Amino acid sequence: MDPDSDLGRVARLVSRAFNFLDPPDHTRIRRLVAKAFSLQSIAKALRKNSLLPDTFTDDDVEVYWQGAGSPESRRAILAGYQAFFRNRKTRAHDVGAVRLTCPALIIWGAQEWALGADGWRRIQADLPQARVEILEAGHFVMEEQPESSAALIRGFLRDVA
Repeated sequence: MDPDSDLGRVARLVSRAFNFLDPPDHTRIRRLVAKAFSLQSIAKALRKNSLLPDTFTDDDVEVYWQGAGSPESRRAILAGYQAFFRNRKTRAHDVGAVRLTCPALIIWGAQEWALGADGWRRIQADLPQARVEILEAGHFVMEEQPESSAALIRGFLRDVA
């Protein structure tokens, strides 16, 4: 995630609210969360950060907004942002000590902006058996290249079956 993007700024505000308010100002936190997860904020973030201008229709934005609508989803998303901004060396994609031995497929966008264009290398370091496929896309690779993504997934499942 680009920390200077709109979503990055909102995430930083939310993280500050959680980290620096002692005792927490729950009213302020609720306001920040409402702003971060408003339909307008999600629409703006999705459309601004997609490589292809027409990737996200109003219906798509509505689905993302509904997915972030439950308190549990919001807590999980905010915890991820908190961890991201607390220690920039720790990233959500770090697999760490987990060693999976099952077949894996990494589909990555060549223009990935949030985790870096070569971020797949860090994941593959922990998943050396993974097959890596790079598509001409950004962070929203499956939305920007749905047919290619689906074909890769079908092929991978056929190969490992």
